[in-house]
Amino acid sequence: RYALSISHGDSKRFLAAVYDLTHSGILFTDIEEDACSFVTIDKAVAVARELNSLHGYDIGISVTPDAQ
Repeated sequence: RYALSISHGDSKRFLAAVYDLTHSGILFTDIEEDACSFVTIDKAVAVARELNSLHGYDIGISVTPDAQ
């Protein structure tokens, strides 16, 4: 599984939910365990590209701890 994150100062914020691609439908969390995840890398990349294109987020993709 794959999680998305953004840099926030010296730390990361993890994507917690995407209800729609407007700012009000995107939630981030500081807690990695609360992050949502995607089953395929293709879906994670597609969402990361959309968030970057629409909102300028510089998204990182990582393998979730439970998938290793």
